[in-house]
Amino acid sequence: MQGLALKFRLFGFPISIDPSFLFLVAFLWISNIQNPGWGLEIAMWILISVMVHELGHAVAGRAFGLEPSIRMTFMGGLTSWSSNSGKTPGNLQHIIISFAGPFAGFAFGGLIFLFWKTTGVWTNLALSPEDAILYLMYMNFGWGLLNLIPLYPLDGGQVVYYLLRTNDKIPANRVSAIVSLAIGAGLILWAVLEQQYWIAFILGWILAVNINRLKENVQDSPRLQELAREIQGHLTNGSNLEGLKAAGELLALAKVESIRSWASEMSALFLDLINDDAQTLSFTHEFHKYLSESAALRFLKMKARGEHTEANGFATRSLKTRPSQALVTVYLGHLIQTGKSDQVPGILQRFQQARWFPVTGTQLQLRLIQAEAYLESIRVGESVLEPEGRPIIAYNLACAHARLGQAREALRWLTESVRRGFNSKNQMAADDDLVLLHDYPAFQELMDQM
Repeated sequence: MQGLALKFRLFGFPISIDPSFLFLVAFLWISNIQNPGWGLEIAMWILISVMVHELGHAVAGRAFGLEPSIRMTFMGGLTSWSSNSGKTPGNLQHIIISFAGPFAGFAFGGLIFLFWKTTGVWTNLALSPEDAILYLMYMNFGWGLLNLIPLYPLDGGQVVYYLLRTNDKIPANRVSAIVSLAIGAGLILWAVLEQQYWIAFILGWILAVNINRLKENVQDSPRLQELAREIQGHLTNGSNLEGLKAAGELLALAKVESIRSWASEMSALFLDLINDDAQTLSFTHEFHKYLSESAALRFLKMKARGEHTEANGFATRSLKTRPSQALVTVYLGHLIQTGKSDQVPGILQRFQQARWFPVTGTQLQLRLIQAEAYLESIRVGESVLEPEGRPIIAYNLACAHARLGQAREALRWLTESVRRGFNSKNQMAADDDLVLLHDYPAFQELMDQM
């Protein structure tokens, strides 16, 4: 159903309203069948209130260098994150982000109340003005207070988790899951006794999330979390040797297969970008006892040993049976390097519906620019910009146009990247791809804005 979602941007943030949200509208309409206008209005108030809550998270996240996107579903709102600047918020910043949602709702509820008291405007509603205000007040204050309950993944549970992470000796993931289970079990008992079955259903889902957290046996080490953030930052910033070193350390420390699998995939991405056969063979030999089975790494090893025909056959088979971000990325890079860019559109079309595709598209943009395939890079960038909305995609489009000598288009895309949240002034000033723009007043104005 994700493909049917209504997508738009608000204050520069990508917003997606899932079709499942219509179930909520239908439920409220049926619940108020004698006054159908009430149900539609209440659904509208819920949408606005939850949106304000998520925008609170998004604004705080953007302030700390993250790229937020918001999704609205039958179960409420979800703000997800990525980073183009390499910045990784610390525990205190995560706590601020968690608190920002509820307090945005509190502020909005207070403003609505003041607006009604000072203007009296609310006349053309199915609900009475008093009822409309009460619903909005209840939704904003009630939703905020509900989210402050220390149940992971609610905001209160996130706060508990990040508070625990400030002490290196505490297994924050496990302890916060146990706290959530204890509180959640008590609240479910209360909800059933009070015949609040919808609340009991939501609490049951929250308990299931935390039971799974315990079952996963996540290795809860601050150093592992720090390394994961470093790896993502190195991948974004292009510091590939440092990223490979961090991935190697993570592989050696990790005891959980899911972490090793992720580190193996990241290693493949770094090795592909370094593009040194000796480095590939050395790394895979040094860390062979830690590496998970990774199709991308196996492909790179076969290439490094000169087994090009076998590598191509293996990649083709693996893309059919177990495609991954790393495998698609390294294989596309291989096609570009070997002058087979004409095969790239077919691969893109195959995988652009995958959840990880926009990240692959961004990586591919960079590979195409490095290969001086600027027109292909522009086509890729334009195809992945709107699905994800990442500022770095618009920035790369500016670089490609600048390399083609198209200063006007380059400035347009550079302006768009800043509008979408790109904020690395140092990168913009030092980027060789943008030298063409340095003497343009518009470029200096953009630098002054950052």
